[in-house]
Amino acid sequence: MSRVEPEYKHMCRQILLGKAASMAQAWQDWWMFHNVFPERLEWGGGVYIDIGTNDPTAISNTLFFDKCLGWRGVCFEPQPAYHARIRRERSCTLVPHCVLGAPRKVSAVQGSSGGAFRLDLGAPASDQPARGAGGMECVAAGPVLRSLGLGNRSRTGRGNAVDLLSIDIEGVEADVLRCFPFREFSLHAVLMETDKVHDMRQLDRFWHRHGYANVQTFAGPVTVRIKERGPAVFLDNLFVYRGIAKQPPATYPMQMHCSGAARRHTLQGRYCRPYHVWEPREKPWGECTSDLSR
Repeated sequence: MSRVEPEYKHMCRQILLGKAASMAQAWQDWWMFHNVFPERLEWGGGVYIDIGTNDPTAISNTLFFDKCLGWRGVCFEPQPAYHARIRRERSCTLVPHCVLGAPRKVSAVQGSSGGAFRLDLGAPASDQPARGAGGMECVAAGPVLRSLGLGNRSRTGRGNAVDLLSIDIEGVEADVLRCFPFREFSLHAVLMETDKVHDMRQLDRFWHRHGYANVQTFAGPVTVRIKERGPAVFLDNLFVYRGIAKQPPATYPMQMHCSGAARRHTLQGRYCRPYHVWEPREKPWGECTSDLSR
């Protein structure tokens, strides 16, 4: 606590002791610290990446790890309105760009009443502000993180370790994550906004392929005046690395042993067929493809 800034001491102490306090919108920081990082108390002993930082101190998923634990951070935020405050109020390295799977220029749209900022990947990029925020140059995460020398601690066989990735970019998370260099910058935990995901099965399958389990869903109140334990809407999901399956079952007929005595066994004969890996018909969470380099 001696390293914590005075204005954050009380809040940090409350969260660290497990009391009723949080700096995030739906207690994401409290839950992650006590359930994923409960022994990470060494000051500066962690690394986080925040893609879509937005306001640096209001309902932030990474503020606790910055101010209370002194973790090293990288904050990606394209909106100039937040840049000065991020530099002044956070210790993370600011990358003043939007992020996609590959570098390209896209149109950016600001909500009509100052609402959520989002990238419009289907519209031609423009330098004019007619669509709200105008055109923006987006970067790919991998080259930027590499240039910052991120991840000087490694886990055996999984490259440079990043403890936490928080990503909230209003529905274009798939574009970033399906081309993220997981082998080079291994992520222990990923907290992502999921309220715009149409089919969670597709998202779960994506993370399963990379060895992650969906361990928690975070919900927020419908309105700020909601009564205690009233209705809520889901906001984020937390995915934690558990390891990729080392040995799947037989996946092709020629690998099966279903003849003779095995086939005469009622159950084996009836169900002796290859193991099928479920894949979504539509693949926003499919493999990284060359079309992202446009």
